[in-house]
Amino acid sequence: MATGRFRHRWIFGILLALVLLVLCFYDLDFSRLWQTLKKIRFTYLIPAFLLGMLKVFFTAMRWKMLIDKRKIISARRIYSVYSFGQLVNISLPALTGQAARVVILNKTENLPKTFGATTILMEATFDGVCLILLLAISSFFFTFPGWIARYVFILGLVLTGLISAYILILINRRGLTYFGKKKIRRKFPKFYKRLEKLARSFSSGIDSLTSFRHIAIVFMYSCLMWICSVGLVVFLIAAFDEAFGLEVPYWMAMILVAITAFFTTVPITPGNVGTFQWIVIGILKQVYGGDVSKEVAVGFSIILHFLNLLPVWITGLFFLFRDHFGVKEIRKESLKEEFPGANGDSNGNDSGNAVGSDAEKDPKAKSA
Repeated sequence: MATGRFRHRWIFGILLALVLLVLCFYDLDFSRLWQTLKKIRFTYLIPAFLLGMLKVFFTAMRWKMLIDKRKIISARRIYSVYSFGQLVNISLPALTGQAARVVILNKTENLPKTFGATTILMEATFDGVCLILLLAISSFFFTFPGWIARYVFILGLVLTGLISAYILILINRRGLTYFGKKKIRRKFPKFYKRLEKLARSFSSGIDSLTSFRHIAIVFMYSCLMWICSVGLVVFLIAAFDEAFGLEVPYWMAMILVAITAFFTTVPITPGNVGTFQWIVIGILKQVYGGDVSKEVAVGFSIILHFLNLLPVWITGLFFLFRDHFGVKEIRKESLKEEFPGANGDSNGNDSGNAVGSDAEKDPKAKSA
């Protein structure tokens, strides 16, 4: 069943990508596109690429800090797992790649899947905060359409709710444990046992919020990651200086990063092919209208997308062959995580087949 649903989603993603690419390339003068690409100052692409590589590294180190409160894992190992997970993420639609990270962390480091998923949720929370800050700074230079402002407001409400929930859980852990034992365990003992295990894993996943040092370092890595993203676009704007034929201010990089990140967080098409080009071309046309030709906008979107994907391909493929990740097995397990109950896994096993329960896996879980 999971395979069938995945196949339908994959086909939908491919078809949507093709439709969007046709719309992007419709009525395009390919000879003018080639002339545009020949005007690029390729020396600026080298620092842009290096910033893309740094972005992957900083994001991996942020994930390490979120895991460190539960288990200390080497930076090299986290970099490997994160890079391969991101390679899967850009290869498949929706959240299958994030599920792959959870599965790899479970199988290689004996950490519960709920814990891994919670750290990824924490990543998304910090990214959401940074994204709102970036959009707020960008608003001093650009007036966003009303519908984007409404989406940002909704995002702010969701983040406020998430952060409030984290704090309430951390403050009331003992009270929630007491309530569960007194009220739930008596009436639903089997459900309570499962709930207790999930709650323990989730609680340990947000434990980094109990340390100001951890919060500061995670936020620092988040800021560095977003600075790398903006810096990459700044160098690309410099590379396209002659091709644009007009002065494009560097604050435009913040606009492009903020809006593309906002709409491509969850890949609808494999690698966001089509959706990314559609968004970048739309932004350039919205801001500059006819002053930027379609050929320039398309060329800029292609190179920008390539620079975003290339570091993930390089690091992901390197660690794929270096650490001999079992691609078929991880893909199968990732599908199980995305489609619970498939392939007979009706209990939603948090620990996976290779490892035991939370308490067996991690000594800290016993004392939690």
